[in-house]
Amino acid sequence: MQHAMQALAGVLPDTRHLTLARETHMVKPQILPPELGEFFSA
Repeated sequence: MQHAMQALAGVLPDTRHLTLARETHMVKPQILPPELGEFFSA
């Protein structure tokens, strides 16, 4: 699935692929606010 997401980000306009270091599908709640803040302010 990781490769598919990278491929999609490579062909869709105005996208990027980001992997959160040392996180799985169960992302710790304290990790999300900084990443979401950056996403929504872009």
